[in-house]
Amino acid sequence: MRQDRAIPTLMGHFGGNARWHAMLSESRQRRIAWQ
Repeated sequence: MRQDRAIPTLMGHFGGNARWHAMLSESRQRRIAWQ
């Protein structure tokens, strides 16, 4: 899943980035919790 299809607007871009980083950190925490 890449950011290439992000909405080409500042709000859309930053909103997508925030959601993306939230998912990354969440999956990372889950991975650590599973270990």
